[in-house]
Amino acid sequence: MKIIKSTIAAAVALALAGPALAQKSKDTIRLSLDEQIPKISTYHWPVGEAGQFYRRVYQGLMAYDEYEGKFVPALATSWKRINDTTIEFNLRKGVKFHNGNPFDADDVINTFAYVGSPKVKLRFKSRYNWVKEVQKLGSHKIRVVAKKTNAMDMALLAFRLLILDSKVHKKLDKKSDYGRVSAAGTGVVKIFSVDRNKGVVAGRNDAFNSGERKYFPAPAKRVIGIHLPDNQTKIAQLISGGVDMVRNISPDNAKALANHPNLEVSYLKSNFMVFFAIDLAGVSGNKALADVRVRKAIWMSMDRDVIIKHIVPGGSRAQKMKALCFKSAAACKWTKDAPPFDPAQAKRLLAEAGYPNGIDFTFHVISRIKEIGEAMAGEMRKVGVRAKVQPTNIGTYRRLQGQKKLQAWLIAYPAGSFPDAGNHLNVYFRGSRTQYMGADPIILGAMKKGAGELNLKKRAEFYSTAYDRANEMIYNMAVTSLPYVIAHTKDVKVGLDSLSTGEIYVNNYGWK
Repeated sequence: MKIIKSTIAAAVALALAGPALAQKSKDTIRLSLDEQIPKISTYHWPVGEAGQFYRRVYQGLMAYDEYEGKFVPALATSWKRINDTTIEFNLRKGVKFHNGNPFDADDVINTFAYVGSPKVKLRFKSRYNWVKEVQKLGSHKIRVVAKKTNAMDMALLAFRLLILDSKVHKKLDKKSDYGRVSAAGTGVVKIFSVDRNKGVVAGRNDAFNSGERKYFPAPAKRVIGIHLPDNQTKIAQLISGGVDMVRNISPDNAKALANHPNLEVSYLKSNFMVFFAIDLAGVSGNKALADVRVRKAIWMSMDRDVIIKHIVPGGSRAQKMKALCFKSAAACKWTKDAPPFDPAQAKRLLAEAGYPNGIDFTFHVISRIKEIGEAMAGEMRKVGVRAKVQPTNIGTYRRLQGQKKLQAWLIAYPAGSFPDAGNHLNVYFRGSRTQYMGADPIILGAMKKGAGELNLKKRAEFYSTAYDRANEMIYNMAVTSLPYVIAHTKDVKVGLDSLSTGEIYVNNYGWK
């Protein structure tokens, strides 16, 4: 929602430095939350805004340094591969959960057994049920055994399998309450309270000792997340001193707030990817989209440079994507870039396909990126492609997906939450999206070969076949990255995470 100059002018009187200085003296940063968060759980509440908390509240056996392309110690101090399906870990001694309970092998065993159990229903079950067993070799030594060779096993252990306190978890009648009645992890951030209506109160874990501080900073003593229901309320609260930070603001709001004397706007690159997909299999009933010439014409009609510069929030920090993965992702490789902007060729392709007067289709766009979808549709109209933009939420999108009613769609995908090229391919071409993508044997074959290859360079070679094929056939197509646009008081400092090339967590907020 736009905020006009008069609104800002009226609120300036409220925006005295006092509230911000008071919070700085308390070393407490207050940020607005787009979503209500009922629990801090990677397993039972794996949604975007909760992730900025739980990814630093809980830990895996190791972490991944995207800048250096290597795994670094966390709850495990060292590891070695015994064979293609078995990895041995030496666990860190002297670590305690936030509630004071000591960490040991039993916590790993209990966590893996719980999330891998067929009786436990989790949304992303394949992240966890690949583990066959965890063998206990001592109080701080284990072996993780996979059911079969899994090229992403190390990444899954680092990003997806975060360890819970077994002493608390076992006593819960309702296991999914972990993260609500107790959110004890071992990470650099600990939870003091979480309430769906009141928000989240988190703070620095000064006893943190399960990883190098350079990888896990925590400059602010306390971070409070406050759910604010709409953009107008968020902006008003920021201006009046009710919160210190608002993420994901619109370009218009960013431009207006940048002129405020007590505020500034930070633009940071992210590994959020805006990707565009088309029903090439014709399951939605629009047969024109099944023709690769039509799909190529649609793609080549769009001047992405213009869209990124003028429409994408924080466009100066946005990356014009050439393929469906970021270079920082493990095993990401392609040799054929996405086709370039060429409206004349787009018109020729449409005529060649038998549509000289263009085509029509319904274009579902996640509301957060509605302006980008509208700009894309505007570009398409110049060559005769008439895309009817339908803003939608993720729930409606998934319902239409299951009903085979999606003709084309635009999604903001958090690729940085698990930066592995194999995982990205699973998102694009596995599960419910397969029916729309036509089960291309070249892509699925490359994915299968890559999934069983532990050598990173060889795996990247396999995956490059899939990424090249996606660009050639215009399947899912990456449009742009989606930078972070954060408005905050001038005393607040924000930056990318020390381990991630495009993620921000609550431990990355501090004071200047």
